Formats: sequence, C-alpha cells, structure tokens
Amino acid sequence: MAEERLRDINNRIAEILSSGEGLKRFYRFVSQNPEIDLHAACQIVVQRNDLTVCKTLSEWNDQNRRVIKGRKGLPYYDESGRKHYLFDAQDTFGDRNFVRQTYPIKRLFVGIAELNGTEFNEEVFNYGNGYTALKAEISRYLDDYGYLSDEDDERNAFIVEGVSFSAYMRTGFPQTKSIGINGSKEFDRRFNGRRRKRLFKNFKKSGSN
Repeated sequence: MAEERLRDINNRIAEILSSGEGLKRFYRFVSQNPEIDLHAACQIVVQRNDLTVCKTLSEWNDQNRRVIKGRKGLPYYDESGRKHYLFDAQDTFGDRNFVRQTYPIKRLFVGIAELNGTEFNEEVFNYGNGYTALKAEISRYLDDYGYLSDEDDERNAFIVEGVSFSAYMRTGFPQTKSIGINGSKEFDRRFNGRRRKRLFKNFKKSGSN
C-alpha cells in the first residue's frame, strides 16, 4: 500500500515538474506558503490545482476562521513519518487577516537593482510585463553572489526561473500566461533521488494509515 501511494505521488510530482505550467503552479503555491517545507509542499501541491494559502485546523482557528462543514483536509507526511492535514483558505470562512502582503513589481525591481549596485532603468522595466527585466536583475544577483555554476546551464536556468517567478508572484499574482517556464529535469532528478528515498521511508513508517 505504501509503495503504491509513493509511486502515485512520485508520478504526479514528476508530471508537474516536467511542464512549465506545472512549475508555475508549484512556485505559486510555495510563494503563498513559505512556511511549508519542500518535503510537505511536494505532497500537497499534487492534490489540487487551485490551492492558495494552506494551514492546519488549529492555525485557522487561531486566525478566527473555521473550516466549512464537509471539506476535507490535505494529507501529508512529515520527515518522521507522521501524518498531518492542512486546509486551503477556500475551504474556510471568517476573518481575512491571513492574506499575504503583496509588493508592486516596480518596488521589487528597484530593490534588486540596488542590491546589484545598478540604477533603476524605467525603459528596461517597461519592456514587456516587467517580468523579463526582473528576471535579468535576479540572474545578475545570483551570478554575482556565486549561486550559479559555470558548468551547468540547465541548473542555472532552473534556479533563475524559480527565484524570479516566485518573486513575481509576490506582486499580487499578475497575469502569467505570457511567461514561459520550462519543466526541469534537474528538479526531477534531485527529487527522485534524496526526496524519493525519504518519502518512501516515511510511508513505510506510516503503514497503510
């Protein structure tokens, strides 16, 4: 039973990571839920296409929100094999103090330009949807601070795209259909190595629960 569940989750994760739209969905989820680690996020994001902010039942209660009767939680296993449940904001009602703060894209662009020691360029910023300019500045920053490799272009592209798109999502979730992102074999390889072994270990601990 545990092996079948693991295989099913791995297949769904691989499907997401191998497509541009799937990666957008993953980055969007992670940017809205920075407190959820990668191990849990990979298990959760494959369960629904419309996920937003996710929290435990007690966390929602603490924020004066209640789970709608009949709505089911999203199960996942922590790295010790313990089973937990999260509930999406869409499955709750009450106060809206959970809404994440958003930032104007121009503010992000100016900030990363300052980190790079460059001037804000209005003409470059206004090119396209602003994402292209933001991505270029983030790429420069990652390269200058040693996050990119001279020998692995695929890895570099994956890192730049992930950081850039995640930052872009903090601008209030603008239109993203025109933004092209390639599925990453790098992410898939790394997950199917260490993460797959860890997930399998946890499922074996959990048995058929």
